Amino acid sequence: MSLVALLRHGEEDAADWRQGVETRSVRGLSPRGRAQAEAARDFLTSLDAARVLCSDVPRAIETAEIVAAGRPVDVLPGLCGLRLGEWEGTSPLAHPDFVRVLTDPTVRPPGGESLEDLEDRFRATLMGALPDTGDAIVVGHRLANAAFLAGVLGLPLADAGLIQQDPGGITILARAGDRLSLQMLNVRPLDPLRLEGATSLV
Repeated sequence: MSLVALLRHGEEDAADWRQGVETRSVRGLSPRGRAQAEAARDFLTSLDAARVLCSDVPRAIETAEIVAAGRPVDVLPGLCGLRLGEWEGTSPLAHPDFVRVLTDPTVRPPGGESLEDLEDRFRATLMGALPDTGDAIVVGHRLANAAFLAGVLGLPLADAGLIQQDPGGITILARAGDRLSLQMLNVRPLDPLRLEGATSLV
């Protein structure tokens, strides 16, 4: 059995989502985001990571490079977040159907993809890139991670948004062949309560 550590990237430099949602934002991590990535690195020190994977978005790459602690990082565009097409960079308030895109697995924004598309793409990319032996660290995005986890947990994809994935949060999955099982969900190493207790995976 091996382990897969699925992370959400650390907090990015400040942005107001009401002004525009940018899943392809070029912003990097904020100082807190870098601290979250460093805490995730320390939490995962016991993991025997044969591969470190991340999306091609700067905040994910920066997180992965910190967590990797000198290991090579494989950048995979298929691990990026929901592709919004013509809505990219625009305010959700301008689109009455925006909430439906996030909750109805079949609804797509113009030129973009649905939750079903996202889950299929993310799963195929992740499962195809996992090492034959050894553990893996994967840095993705909030909704992409949640859609993937909904499939792992057997939950309706429409409920994926209920699966919490905080910036810098770590989810641990046990892997046996192509089967994944949840071990930990959305562990936040910088949580003040966690700092008083366990500070690493073991």
